Amino acid sequence: MKNIKDNILYEDQQGNIYLKREIDIINEKNSQNNQFRFFDLVFYKDSTYQLKNIVDIKTFHFVKSVTDTVPLSKFDVFEDKMHTYKFQHLPPTSPEIKAMDK
Repeated sequence: MKNIKDNILYEDQQGNIYLKREIDIINEKNSQNNQFRFFDLVFYKDSTYQLKNIVDIKTFHFVKSVTDTVPLSKFDVFEDKMHTYKFQHLPPTSPEIKAMDK
């Protein structure tokens, strides 16, 4: 995989685009924290898309990280010229990336 935008967007040999995020992994078998994972599915307008089909790479950028205490949730916000993206760390969701129009 090669970095195509600010160490947050990567592309594989097939042209798929991935969002790289650091996530906490804590369970009985694996006590390591802060492992990097790559995500390519986006929930947008009641459907799931590949990130490559929705993102504008040139204008995509990190906005902020948010941690709410009630209810406990943690997410990162990104934007491009058309969409706002929310990457959900906690609680876990699938897909982890949600997009909405600006």
